[in-house]
Amino acid sequence: MLRSTPSRHAQPALVALAATSAVALSACSAFAAPQTLGDTVDLDGEAPAVALTVTAATAHDAAELGLAGLLGTDLDGVPWLVDYRVDLEPGAREGLSFEDAPALNADAWEGRTSSTLTLAAASVGGWSAADCPGVVDDPAADALVSCHVFVVPEGQTLDSVSVEGAGTWDLSAG
Repeated sequence: MLRSTPSRHAQPALVALAATSAVALSACSAFAAPQTLGDTVDLDGEAPAVALTVTAATAHDAAELGLAGLLGTDLDGVPWLVDYRVDLEPGAREGLSFEDAPALNADAWEGRTSSTLTLAAASVGGWSAADCPGVVDDPAADALVSCHVFVVPEGQTLDSVSVEGAGTWDLSAG
């Protein structure tokens, strides 16, 4: 005779499996919760970088920053600068390259606008990370302070940024 309900002996195993699944799902959802400006996350496996903090995200005027689009054309949108700090292992600052810490590389960064448009950190003419206004980077410190540029369509805002392997920061809450 076939049973449609589990036997008495199988029920504890099913309860254990359900409890394990619930714990695993709650751990995943806790990790997926977005950070807010100023929150720091550990960069496991990203040595020499050990932690990342997104500190500010602000819209700017392209002309005031001296930014240009491809081949000197006007930017098609509003430049948003996302400032960040990467804490490094002691003494790692000297000779640091973007290949050494993937979270520093603009390719690891992605933005999402108020209309849910996904944007990559931009490469814009006349700009380098050293040009971040208001950002003070101390080469003697065991940290790197810089920013990335996102060109956001007119009338939209940059609502979040995600960094591969690190997490997502909700910019609308800050």
